[in-house]
Amino acid sequence: MAAGYCQLAAEARREREEKEKEWAARAAEVAALVESSEDSRVYVCGDGGGMARDVHAALVDALAKHAFAGDEAKAAEKLAEMTKQGRYVRDIWS
Repeated sequence: MAAGYCQLAAEARREREEKEKEWAARAAEVAALVESSEDSRVYVCGDGGGMARDVHAALVDALAKHAFAGDEAKAAEKLAEMTKQGRYVRDIWS
C-alpha cells in the first residue's frame, strides 16, 4: 500500500508541476484578459486547502509581471477591487 501511495503522490506532484508550467506559460494571456475590460471576470472554484491560495498567488504574480510592472501590491489591489465589484469570485470549500 505504501508503494501505491508513493506512486500516486509522485503522479500528483508531476501533474501539479505540469499545471504550474502551463499556467506560467499563459500568465501574460491571463493578465491581458483580466485587464482587457472593466467587465472582465474571474471565477475560481475548488479546494480551499491549497488550490485557492495557489491560484490567487498565481493571479497576483501574472498581473504583477504583465500588467503592473512587477508591482505585486497593485496586482493584489486590482483583485481586491474586482472582489468588491463581484468580478473576482471564489467558491472555495475545505
